[in-house]
Amino acid sequence: MQPVNNRYAKNMRLTANKDITALFLTGKAFFVFPYRVVYNITKGLPNADTNLQMAPSVSKKKFKRAVKRNYIKRVTRETYRTKCTTLKIMCNQKELQLHTLINYTHIEVLSFAEIDKAMQKIIEQLHLHLVNINLPS
Repeated sequence: MQPVNNRYAKNMRLTANKDITALFLTGKAFFVFPYRVVYNITKGLPNADTNLQMAPSVSKKKFKRAVKRNYIKRVTRETYRTKCTTLKIMCNQKELQLHTLINYTHIEVLSFAEIDKAMQKIIEQLHLHLVNINLPS
């Protein structure tokens, strides 16, 4: 049995301008303090590395210093990386593609533990949406 590789690989990053635009045009959103999550579920390929992609976002208006913005994005990526294995398995089983933009909305930097709890709730909600999805064939 191979160990689970749960590193935040380059192919897990949502960077394509076309995908981000589609996310805002056709995606759905929900809020889990301190994040606003925009996601889009489409038909994907079986066992593709790009079935699960995420982009963290922090407002420059709320955090003027790049050090704080980068810290929040780093913690967001780390907590997502450690908890996303269930989403990855679900996407590969159902042959779905999940693009997610996670936007930090709070005006203060929260602790790692608080962000970790919020990310757990986000993963649970995304998992529920994946379970209940009905895509046309």
